[in-house]
Amino acid sequence: MHCSDTHCIAVDSEGSAWTWGKQALGREGSGAVPAKVPGLEAHKLVAGACGRAHTLALTQDGKVLAWGRGPALGTPTDSDKPALVSLPSKVAQVAAGSNFSLLRTAEGELLSCGTNDFGQLGQGTTAARHIREPRAIRSLSGAKVAHAAAGVSSRAVLFAESR
Repeated sequence: MHCSDTHCIAVDSEGSAWTWGKQALGREGSGAVPAKVPGLEAHKLVAGACGRAHTLALTQDGKVLAWGRGPALGTPTDSDKPALVSLPSKVAQVAAGSNFSLLRTAEGELLSCGTNDFGQLGQGTTAARHIREPRAIRSLSGAKVAHAAAGVSSRAVLFAESR
């Protein structure tokens, strides 16, 4: 289960996603009453993450589905239906900040996309206000990330031991 300041997501033992909180942008449920997210029946989910205006779901086979506010997802348009994110490799973990997303690949590379007002995407600049597609965090090049966490406008990583 994961929560933001606007909504929560939980993945049940059957691999289905349930959301509740503020209804908008494809969030199901209302207030404290969860509802199953439609459109995910073909996927067995293992985790989810919520930002202020977007939601991420991770499938058992390392794919990511996203919906909500476009800039947080790295896309120009909003979507109220879950859609697969085009990625170069399998993902092992998803994390969501207020308006940005972090995706840790199975190999330990950390990708980021979304709003970059405070440099939270780790791309070495705040000039690129929105990064539209997930890209590797340059400052972590060559490092193996074991876990990533996203705050409102910040991120933290736990590195794997070097081999």
